Amino acid sequence: MQPNLEQCGLLEIQYQGLRETCNNEGLWQTYPHPILLEASPQERFVVIKELLDLLRRELAIDAELLQADRLERLQKEVAQSIREPWKFEPGEILHSAKWASFVKDESKVKSYRTDKRETISLGKRSRFGRFLSSNDAWSWLNEPLKEPEYENLLKTLIKALQASGFVSRDDHSIQLRLNKMEWHAVHLDQIPVSLLTSKRLQGSTTNQTTTNRFFQNLYQRDVAQIKNLEAREHTGQVTNENREQREEDFRNGKIAALFCSPTMELGIDISDLNVVHMRNIPPSPANYAQRSGRAGRSNQEALVISYASVGSGHDQYFYQRQGQMVSGIVVPPKLELGNPDLIKSHVYAIWLAKTGVDLGNSMNQLLNMDAPNYPLNDDIQARFQSTSTGDRLLECIEAVKEVLADRFCQGDIDRAGWWNDNWIRHTLEDAPNAFDRACQRWRDLYAVAVNQRDEARKIIDRFAAGGVSDADKKNADNLEIEAKRQIDLLIGATNNKNSNSTEQEFYPYRYLAAEGFLPGYNFPRRPIRTYIPFDFDGGRFISRPRSVAIREFAPANIVYYEGSKFQITKTKISVGGIQDEYTQAAFCYSCGYFHEGQTGWARDICENCGAKLEDKGRLNAKTRRILEMNTQSTKPRQRITCDEEERLKYGYTITTHFRYATNKREIAEVIVQEDKSTKCLIKLSYGETANLWRVNRGLKNNRGEIGFRLNPKTGEWGDSKTDANPPHTPEDLSHNQVLLKVQETSNILLIEPQNIPEENRDTFLATLQYALERAIQAVYMLEEDELSSERLGNGEYILFWEASEGGAGVLSQIISDPKAFQYIATEALDICHFTEGKDKPDCVKACYECLLSYSNQLDHALLDRHSIRDFLEKLRSSEIERHLQEMSREEHYQMLLAQTDPNSDFERQVLQEIYNSNLKLPDQAQYFIAEANIKPDFVYLTEKFAIFCDGSVHNSAEQRKKDQQDRDRLRHVANFSVLTLSFDQDWRSEIRSYLGMNSPTISVPNTVEPYKTQLSIT
Repeated sequence: MQPNLEQCGLLEIQYQGLRETCNNEGLWQTYPHPILLEASPQERFVVIKELLDLLRRELAIDAELLQADRLERLQKEVAQSIREPWKFEPGEILHSAKWASFVKDESKVKSYRTDKRETISLGKRSRFGRFLSSNDAWSWLNEPLKEPEYENLLKTLIKALQASGFVSRDDHSIQLRLNKMEWHAVHLDQIPVSLLTSKRLQGSTTNQTTTNRFFQNLYQRDVAQIKNLEAREHTGQVTNENREQREEDFRNGKIAALFCSPTMELGIDISDLNVVHMRNIPPSPANYAQRSGRAGRSNQEALVISYASVGSGHDQYFYQRQGQMVSGIVVPPKLELGNPDLIKSHVYAIWLAKTGVDLGNSMNQLLNMDAPNYPLNDDIQARFQSTSTGDRLLECIEAVKEVLADRFCQGDIDRAGWWNDNWIRHTLEDAPNAFDRACQRWRDLYAVAVNQRDEARKIIDRFAAGGVSDADKKNADNLEIEAKRQIDLLIGATNNKNSNSTEQEFYPYRYLAAEGFLPGYNFPRRPIRTYIPFDFDGGRFISRPRSVAIREFAPANIVYYEGSKFQITKTKISVGGIQDEYTQAAFCYSCGYFHEGQTGWARDICENCGAKLEDKGRLNAKTRRILEMNTQSTKPRQRITCDEEERLKYGYTITTHFRYATNKREIAEVIVQEDKSTKCLIKLSYGETANLWRVNRGLKNNRGEIGFRLNPKTGEWGDSKTDANPPHTPEDLSHNQVLLKVQETSNILLIEPQNIPEENRDTFLATLQYALERAIQAVYMLEEDELSSERLGNGEYILFWEASEGGAGVLSQIISDPKAFQYIATEALDICHFTEGKDKPDCVKACYECLLSYSNQLDHALLDRHSIRDFLEKLRSSEIERHLQEMSREEHYQMLLAQTDPNSDFERQVLQEIYNSNLKLPDQAQYFIAEANIKPDFVYLTEKFAIFCDGSVHNSAEQRKKDQQDRDRLRHVANFSVLTLSFDQDWRSEIRSYLGMNSPTISVPNTVEPYKTQLSIT
């Protein structure tokens, strides 16, 4: 909607007799107040006009047309008499008359809240209250009026205005009298602004603003000269059929303009399009080229306009450097086809397809839930084994080679030291065990939940016999509810009949993708949906990624759809009630770790870093009401107006937390040799399939409450100000301090830099975060949205996680390669313009060619590439040392050395090679595995990986046959992967293939001819 006539300086609203009333000293003697008597007529005039203008703009007017019954009749008359698009929109809410309340007595407040009238406040803390009680209204006041003084002044003023006929009132509220308003046509270059809302520099007397000349001229033109133009939305929220129809209407000229999200980047060809206007500067030259490239596709002249927002650091940067956006290099997409984890997941996918096994809808359908440790069902296990042996195995090998024969893929793979035909065979032979290992996290979670349920049930049963206290029984009830909820989640049970099983977290294909067993491309992160009510078609569900929805679909936030505005008001409540949906947890604000469930909530010390769990400002360390974000609902709000050019954005307090999966944490150190001593630069902690939480803790500006208020019966969000009706029973009480969370499973790498300089600590950490992120993306050929990072705790940790479902296996490569940080640091120095011959003098602290990006705008002020140069130089000569948590790498090596067979020099040679190559050391040597009745030379217990070192005594045919039987039993009974090293073969290459990898090639993207076009930035 456009600005109104008053806002354009073409209309002025005056109030009949107001000037005379202010000059009438007899009136003010009749309604005496010291301030009103001392004030000049002009001061009274300014104050009263501000009050009357406020009532008018807020529609606190006694107009008949604004009454609810009259508005209902008006809607019907318009619907019958006026055609589209001028009639009211379906479901549009028309504004009705309000009342301005000046009552303070709480008993009266409760009485008039029940009449359901919409009111505005004239209390002392309101905009008008702050104005009336200050020297902005009365220049001689030395200090603001206290509340009793203010109330006395306001009531006296209202009595005088009522006597003069300007307002009507009841006991506690007032309205402006419609017959006192006078409409005057004017033509102003400057229009006055409200003293209640305008902000002026101290000492400034200017209280006017320049009119909008464009709309002023538009409104004065001959209406016959104005053309009818129709515009429509073209975004991912629009249904396919509507979007296609709008594209066709746009081609045919029925629609003059399309308001688009990046959907127009996706190759939609509308040849007649000749103007593209970008509301903001796009994130990158590639986005700019794609969007601007929609125009002029039929060789006609085209105009591309980009608007640079004042409040955006990104926009202002490119406003000053237009050429970098317009003629910038479009970087081609990156994909590392030599990534072993990526290739392995595709090999497993080919193998799984060859088995013909349908994984169904739930993990418990694949496992024997009646047997100890929940092994795979016998029929599934048999089909798996048959596909990994004999002719079926050869079929799989040929299928894999055929898929990987692509010349682009083969080029990357051939450069990888781990790749060979034996790798394919070994991977396929190990596929059944790898599948079984991938199921282990589910088994562990299920076993813990079942044990918790059973233990809680025992306590509840003992309570019936009188042997347990009420507090212990209540605690057991909570534990049982928690365990049942976890079990339902694990087996895919849901109370929502409309729920899609393929979108559940433990849907087998999605779960295996998250475990890295299958590729994750067909299993994007589960979105959050919200319902948009549309009267004419029953409504729509729109979705957002979970990390975005935790803000955009948060309570009270505004969602825009098809030109209308909706507010998040409600969440879905399951059949079992909201109490069953809550999770309780304790948070560590030193490192970001979370402790889930009743046992976690009861902790006082962080399980991860050992810090005391305590509150941090408004952030509670412990909470019992954390709600997993679910489908939300909205209700329509008023039309969007031109005053909302910048969207209304509520600020929320969002925190990130993580937790390692059981037995899937690995620690290491990044070390460097300095002055004949070893110095630790970074402590590393890698977690495979860790649990990440994003927690919304409520509005930033809501100092009075933590979290949100929720009606437990209806699921409606609210706050203390909107809870109009008191509850009838305790069960109806709103739940307060409800936190919202979204969670996902990702591989994570926690980095703890050592010896951080105290004088610029925040600058160092922020700069290091983005330098490492950009370098990892470059070295391992990741797209920007495939790797995320965040600083956690007290600024001591940087968390990296793989943002795509299933991940790309990059973080595991980093922790596995002793020299990984050498390549990352080298690339980071190059990115930061420190490589010889690539210095950039005009980059003072950071630029968009190094560290700045569209997504890190909030940290732009902190970034300074020079602060990390020395640190990166040290990293160039660093190595990663992996070791057990309770001992150093050297102590770990000596322990293994003592465990080796005294008669086997070959074992010690193998161990020494692993140690010298800085590869991960085995957990144990000569470790007996009871299930298979065998003792491998070395084992990695978490990975279930065994190494046999065969000397000359294993060369006889009889011994080889026995070895094969023993190791097959280890594979098929204990589900271990087996690597056999023979003393007379190239066993060192085998170790590098299976325990590590050759260094990744540092790839610099090929530059392409810069994309050039015309740009007008306003």
